[in-house]
Amino acid sequence: MLTLCGTLLQPRSADDCQVTRTGVVRVDQDGLIAEVGSVKTTAGDVVGDDSCWILPGFIDAHLHVPQWDRRGIDGLSLAEWHHQVVYPAEARMRDADLAARLADELVSGLIACGTTTIAAFGSPFAEATDRTFEVFARRGLRAVFGMM
Repeated sequence: MLTLCGTLLQPRSADDCQVTRTGVVRVDQDGLIAEVGSVKTTAGDVVGDDSCWILPGFIDAHLHVPQWDRRGIDGLSLAEWHHQVVYPAEARMRDADLAARLADELVSGLIACGTTTIAAFGSPFAEATDRTFEVFARRGLRAVFGMM
């Protein structure tokens, strides 16, 4: 079992956030939270200390999955951006295998930054959308997602 130690931030509502200075979160072998508390332990794998923060997963409320690997391309007018970047990115989603690989890269990138939930647009291709949903489910990413 993995044990995360640090200051635990637990938002309860828009106006209330519980802060536990010596927080502990235990994660089981399936990657699920098994326990949240404030009793420290030295058993198992321990990550963090009193100088660390334990935060809830972030939410990205606007993503376009087909454009994930096109981030950072700028300097174009909106029309140029659509014709040179967006439309080709969408069109390649006809390849469902490519869509699944891109979805895997997207999930890895999001999780690495602490994002655990998204609201995202997919492509106009049903098989690519289905394969992307499969990746999200397998990797444990929560998503509001559908075809564009």
